[in-house]
Amino acid sequence: MEGNTTVTFEELINRARAGAIDIAGFQRLFMVRDATLVASLFESLAHEPVVEIGPLFLWRPDPKDRPARGRYENVRQAEFLVIDGQKRLTALLAGLGERPPWWDETRWQRVGGPGLEIGLAFFSSGDRLEFVPMKDSAVPLVPLRVLLAAHNGGNLLRVLTREDVHGPQDFLQPVVQLLDRLLNASILLAWVHGDVRDAFEAFRRRNAIGFTTLLPRAQIDLCQLSLRAPNIVDGIDALMLDMAEQGLAGVFTLSAVNELIQRGLPPTARRRHIDRAREEDIVAAVADADHGARLLAEYVRERGVITREFVVQASAFQVLAHLFVQFNNAAQDDFASRWLAQAQAQDLFVMNDNHARSAIAALNEADTYAQAQNSLSDLLRHPPVTAWPTERLHRRDRRHFGSSGLLYAMAQAAGTEGRVRDLAHPDRVFPATEMHLAPLWPQHRDHFATYILAGADTAAVLHRHGGWNRAALDDLGCGDDVLATQFIPVPSRIDPAQPAETMIKSRAQQIAAFLSRFLAATAR
Repeated sequence: MEGNTTVTFEELINRARAGAIDIAGFQRLFMVRDATLVASLFESLAHEPVVEIGPLFLWRPDPKDRPARGRYENVRQAEFLVIDGQKRLTALLAGLGERPPWWDETRWQRVGGPGLEIGLAFFSSGDRLEFVPMKDSAVPLVPLRVLLAAHNGGNLLRVLTREDVHGPQDFLQPVVQLLDRLLNASILLAWVHGDVRDAFEAFRRRNAIGFTTLLPRAQIDLCQLSLRAPNIVDGIDALMLDMAEQGLAGVFTLSAVNELIQRGLPPTARRRHIDRAREEDIVAAVADADHGARLLAEYVRERGVITREFVVQASAFQVLAHLFVQFNNAAQDDFASRWLAQAQAQDLFVMNDNHARSAIAALNEADTYAQAQNSLSDLLRHPPVTAWPTERLHRRDRRHFGSSGLLYAMAQAAGTEGRVRDLAHPDRVFPATEMHLAPLWPQHRDHFATYILAGADTAAVLHRHGGWNRAALDDLGCGDDVLATQFIPVPSRIDPAQPAETMIKSRAQQIAAFLSRFLAATAR
């Protein structure tokens, strides 16, 4: 590492725009979704005095050491590659409403890049300006890119007037000063020289310093794999993005994906011995992990796991991922679904990673699918759970209903007691991706018996009528058979103000009995 230099914000952005900067291939996937973090980054740079955002570590490879590709696309004329600071540099461009040159449009859309643009909010006091995400605002909000262009073109006052800023003349000088501070803010660049292994070592050391920058072991492993097989990063990115869109981000974490890939490598070429792995072995291991993960995702989607609200005890799903990677024929029978139901009912993986490690180790020793089934079955407690008490229908977590939600989704997707149809669109049958848990009575959200599987139109009708009542039923016009599959009571015509508590209590008993029947079936 040789020396540091300082550039202004404006100089750095111009270099990036010109294609002089790319992202090193061993960097992690950019996954920032919160535009408020981007706004705070700009706030730091425009602050007086400037708040340091940390140095960007850039690698300037010799032509003979230039890698075949960057993190997201083939390296073209980029002179420098970022080895630490990808998030900050990408966020700065995204905040300006720009797609970084190293991203293609499709992938930029998938990671939510366009949603990271920020603007400047103008408060009526005349002396308060604030960087905020470009969302609905009660005060005038102007995109930062528009203000910078106007500042550069000398027509800033005209733009403030056009954007209905209250007292534009009063705001003009403060905005000019703020934009000048931003454009001239100093950013430290730390330079790394040598070949790709020198660059990676600098990256590893940089991310082993302190608590906030500690690099996970899985990231180190995947970085080392990508050094030996650069083209695997596109496949891993696509897998993680696809899984996140299905609500399985908590299952297919970076660590979990790395574990699947490691298990597919020869035992003598894993983790600390990755330098022994051949490129073809790495490519094959990634392909096997991808195929098995997608098989599992489709398998659980068909069984009701269509959003993250139904993903609880993620370790149980991760165990099944190993099963599906090792034995693809697991997707052809109901063993995995029966095992998942019982594991969830027994809370087998609640705050107990030992079970997951034991299960994965046992699967790794299995030579046949039958042996794998026996190993997983031995983890379950006996006798199996065949009764679901109403007490377990109460909310345990503010994000979801725990095992009750998952078991209900799985039981309804099985369709053994009728197919669940959306009240507003009876032709829409669960597990349609448009259907989610929606409250029948919005004022009673802490009990699972308040919720049904429904689409957005049904939820809107319930909200409009203040919950499930005769008026909502008349508005939806659904038949008794549609109501019966979800144990939805028919509101009384005589008493339109029928207490919700009475209906919830009755429905809770019916749901508990329904889940008990489902669990009894999985135990056979």
